[in-house]
Amino acid sequence: RLGPLLDDFHQQILQQAHAEGLTPATRCALDGTTVAANASRHKMINVSKLQERCGQLAQAIAADAKGQTAPAVHNWMAKTPTGRRRQQRRFAQAQKRMEALQSQNQNRRSSKRKQAEKIVVSTSDPDSMPGRDKEKLYRPLYNVQLADDLDSPFVLGYEVFAKQNDNGTLEPMVEHMHHQLGHPVVVVLADSAYASGADLAVAHACGVVLYAPVPGDDAQKKGKKKSKAVEQLTKKAFVWQATEEVYICPQGHRLEYEKTTSQKRVESEPIVLDLYRCAGEHCKACPLQKSCTPNPEAGRSISRTEHEDLVEALRKRMETPQGKELYRLRSQSVELVNADMKEHRKMRRFSGRGLKAARCQIGLL
Repeated sequence: RLGPLLDDFHQQILQQAHAEGLTPATRCALDGTTVAANASRHKMINVSKLQERCGQLAQAIAADAKGQTAPAVHNWMAKTPTGRRRQQRRFAQAQKRMEALQSQNQNRRSSKRKQAEKIVVSTSDPDSMPGRDKEKLYRPLYNVQLADDLDSPFVLGYEVFAKQNDNGTLEPMVEHMHHQLGHPVVVVLADSAYASGADLAVAHACGVVLYAPVPGDDAQKKGKKKSKAVEQLTKKAFVWQATEEVYICPQGHRLEYEKTTSQKRVESEPIVLDLYRCAGEHCKACPLQKSCTPNPEAGRSISRTEHEDLVEALRKRMETPQGKELYRLRSQSVELVNADMKEHRKMRRFSGRGLKAARCQIGLL
């Protein structure tokens, strides 16, 4: 019951500030950070081990009900009948969580799909999501999302997700802020994880102007050595001709429409992709061949999503002087809140277990 009370208290603070003359918040910076769950990273188990332990636990509990000695009390098993019953409830939650993760895995496209036995859950905190934290440790995690006002020292919204990344969190955060404030947020500053075509479509439908780096524009990822001597040409180097519906490469050649495909997404509808390709004879004779395509015989190809117009509008928005100046405020606001939360308030690991307890702890903080 603490979670709704904290929401109401937070809402009252924001509305009272508005009533006392503060400018209504319409601009915010959004960011997420992972926090370790209250569970061991060494005791996560896969689907076969989970089924085996559920069976062993059921046998022990059946023996307890008959007043008999459990056939085997393993080192992972609770030592008392009461403890084993509580443990069985957690294992039942872990089974539901495993089913959900296996279903998500099957919805991935084949190149991103894991083997079923490599998917693991935590039996001590089944709500958590296994993933790599900022220190590159693979452990049970929660994703904390914070939205910080650009014009006042207020946090406009907070939420905790059982996710290892920020994908798909923009829409619930925008809705949460709208509910807390009583009016919509107009401008949101975020990083590239919030700037997929699907996210931009959500922002457009909500009347939100999003400022974020366009995913994929930076071909060389930070923190990794360049594997090739020549920097590869990204999609940004190709010009879209809307009237003719073709791409023009830096050398002036046309990339014509080839086919339409769809790409699976874990938590959303499949994305429709139109594929455009340059003729192989142009690529084989092109002076930019090495930096453009590893397979010149087939020709350079580019895919265009159904939300590509929104992506291109974002790119233009981020290249304007006003966009660049506004986006600098992000590092001065929400990133400082995240840093303060972890460094000064020691919010690096949750003290309770479960998604509701994690959300309450963030609300209190």
